[in-house]
Amino acid sequence: MLFAGTLNNFLIYRYSLISQFSQLRNELMIIAQTATIKIDVEDLIKIPLVPEAINTPEYKKIEKTLIEIRDISSEFSYVYLMTKTGKENIFKFIVDPENKFKSDITRHALPGEEYDAKEFPEMKNAIYGPSADRKLGMDKWGRFLSGYAPILDKNKNPIAILGIDIRANDVYNMQRSIRYRAILVLLLGTALSITLAMMISNRVTRPIEKLVEGTRQIARGNLDYRVEIKGDDEIAELGNSFTKMSSDLKVYIDELQKATAEKERILKELDIAKDIQQSFLPATPPGIKRFDIYAANFPAREVGGDFYDFIPLENEEWALVIADVSGKGMPAALFMALSRTSIRANARIPKNSITEVIKQANILLLEESRTNMFITLFYAILNPVTFSLKYINAGHNPPLLMNTETGETSLLKAKGIPLGLFYDIEIPEGEITLKKNDILVLYTDGVTETLNKKGEELGVKGLFNMILKYKTLTSKEILENIHNDIHAFSGTTANSDDLTMMVIKVF
Repeated sequence: MLFAGTLNNFLIYRYSLISQFSQLRNELMIIAQTATIKIDVEDLIKIPLVPEAINTPEYKKIEKTLIEIRDISSEFSYVYLMTKTGKENIFKFIVDPENKFKSDITRHALPGEEYDAKEFPEMKNAIYGPSADRKLGMDKWGRFLSGYAPILDKNKNPIAILGIDIRANDVYNMQRSIRYRAILVLLLGTALSITLAMMISNRVTRPIEKLVEGTRQIARGNLDYRVEIKGDDEIAELGNSFTKMSSDLKVYIDELQKATAEKERILKELDIAKDIQQSFLPATPPGIKRFDIYAANFPAREVGGDFYDFIPLENEEWALVIADVSGKGMPAALFMALSRTSIRANARIPKNSITEVIKQANILLLEESRTNMFITLFYAILNPVTFSLKYINAGHNPPLLMNTETGETSLLKAKGIPLGLFYDIEIPEGEITLKKNDILVLYTDGVTETLNKKGEELGVKGLFNMILKYKTLTSKEILENIHNDIHAFSGTTANSDDLTMMVIKVF
């Protein structure tokens, strides 16, 4: 019993640490992505990669911006800009402000100074999208946990990355403390168990036999059986407790039956809540000529915070929505209902532009919610006559676009921050023209962040490969096969996040 309890506490410590670390990574990615909006790309391009560039007005302007970002939180240690070179694993600094800590004797990096990112794979991945270190990293500036996001030029091509470092000594010390504490508790528990076993074997053989017989009687349902052990030591007290237990067990069984009924009631209510939430989602996809559309939601718990929607508009246009509420469970489900209602209500207002729909929905979320929750969202308007797709990305994963005939692939990237955080937001629009044989896949982060037994993420590349594998099938078949492959990829690893996808195929 003691050993089992010790092991259980150790597992709870480990789970808490992993959950806290994962949440910190996600927050770093969102912060880094949001911070890139403040960077003036035109000024950034003008900075030469030579030490003397620190005297240029462009450098000083961006350095001031980075310092403002860094000083938003006392937890931010360094905020800097780098660009990738032609050398493997080598980046070059563009702007690295003066050190925040006066006691730090290591100078800041100058423009053009090289940085070896061999030990930081997520820094290299930041060219393709927001990322964060999966473990604590260490370089000459100290031990950190870092988040990264790409900076795009006007053609949506990555030209640099923005990095934000948080000193991770507290996280490291907590990990070390948990390990030492678990080892100490396990050793003490083992030693105590051995000592107790030796004492029992020497002093209480016969009383134990009586207790064993009492256990057998109770197991057979004889709750009137009594264990009589003479004496005033611990074993005698245990016998008395056993006798009391048999009489109390009848009462306990009644209470257990009541508790079981209550648990069944709660499970039934959760099932009803799940049915209600699923009823918020469209029952069938829209039937649009030349377009094959299908979507599905797979919550990690009975209810979740992901959702999708199809909203009919004027002039035969359709609004397509996919979104992810921060958090999970019932709070996320309630915020999801508020978010969906807000977006749908503003989308149906005549002459509302795509930007006005999202801005008004953002204001309503801030006015009606006091939960400090937020939502990432991809909102698009499809014109089935012109094949145009106007879209806005509010901090959401960029959809994947593939043409099955030419083999061309791309991500629909756009700058934007999640809704429900700030009143005054600027979210630029994007627009593309879909072509015959195009496949567009919208998804939430639970898809690409699915982990296998080795702790490896599926990633955007893994999702691309799945789309390529099933490109000749219908949109419904593509989505169902991708979901089956994700399940096979994760194996016995339970999904920690909701999965939602929408597949749009052009004929």
